[in-house]
Parts: sequence; structure tokens; C-alpha cells
Amino acid sequence: MKYLFYLFAFIVALSYNSLSTTANINNETRSNIRDSVNTTIKNFDNTVSKLERKVVMKQILTCTVVAKDKYNILKSNINHLGSIIISNKVTFSILKKEDLWGLLRSPHGRGSIVIYKDNILYGYYSGFQYGFYASVKGCKLYIKDVVTDSLGYTSFGDCNIIDLSKGIPKHITISSDGECGEVYTFVNAVK
Repeated sequence: MKYLFYLFAFIVALSYNSLSTTANINNETRSNIRDSVNTTIKNFDNTVSKLERKVVMKQILTCTVVAKDKYNILKSNINHLGSIIISNKVTFSILKKEDLWGLLRSPHGRGSIVIYKDNILYGYYSGFQYGFYASVKGCKLYIKDVVTDSLGYTSFGDCNIIDLSKGIPKHITISSDGECGEVYTFVNAVK
């Protein structure tokens, strides 16, 4: 009977420690990792703008905003890719933004790289039609565009490296197959 009591106390202690550790991890990571918000179609743009500012200020690293009614959907995924400090002490924050909109049965999508200069919207590259992979390491932006083969299967194309150490280029060419590619123009938001 004494051993049964010790076994019971041991199991209770283990479960208590694992629950408290899990609760601490969830409370810490919930505010720092991901935010997912459902909103109305009327308030969608304001909600996206507010959460994009939070991502730029690094209060959250990624967020998803969804608004839908009976027939339509609006969805925006925003990810903080990284920050680049240029030699003259200018900081660029680089975000990946993927938008989905339209009818629930046949939505449309578009992706863009959004760039903030010292926490103020600087501009963006837009027009990634099928989605894309992007990451920032050092002063380089790595982009892989999605390609579709003749059977309709999608995969990532070649890795394109854009050097941002001297500033933001006016045009970038993203090659998917090593030969030709799409040209994306930087749209400056600052006049």
C-alpha cells in the first residue's frame, strides 16, 4: 500500500510539472509567434494595417487576418522575414505578404515583398502569382518563385539571391528555371 501511494504521488508530481511548463511556454510564445484574427469584410483593411505595424515593430513575427461572408473571402498572411542594417545606419524591415481574395469557390492570390525603412513604409515588390518562398540572411534576400509544370503540379523554382547591402534595387529578376525570369519593379511608397 505504501508503494502504491508513492507511485500515485510520483505520477501527480510529473503531471503537475508538465502542465505548468506547458502553460509557461504557451503564454510566452503566444504573444511572440503568431496572431490570427477573424474580422468583418468592412474592417479588413484597418485590421491588416494595424497588424502589419505590429509585425514591423516586431511585437509579433507573423499574423493571419481572415474576413469572409457567405460567398466571399479576404485573407492576408504577413511574415517578418528579417531586418537589414545598411552601412549608413538605415534599417530596412522586410515582410512577406500573401493576399487571397474573391469568391469562396474561386479565390485569387498575390504575393509581395513589403519593405519598411526605419519603421515607415518604403515600398514593395508585387505580383508573385502562385506564392513564393522568401528569407533574409545577412544583407541578402533569398526568393524562390513557384513554378507549374505541364501537368499542373507546382514546385519551387531556382533560388534567387538579391544583395541589399547597397540599398533596394529598382528592378529584380526572379528566375524559376535558370534561363528566363519575371521582372519585378520596386514601387516606392514615399513620394
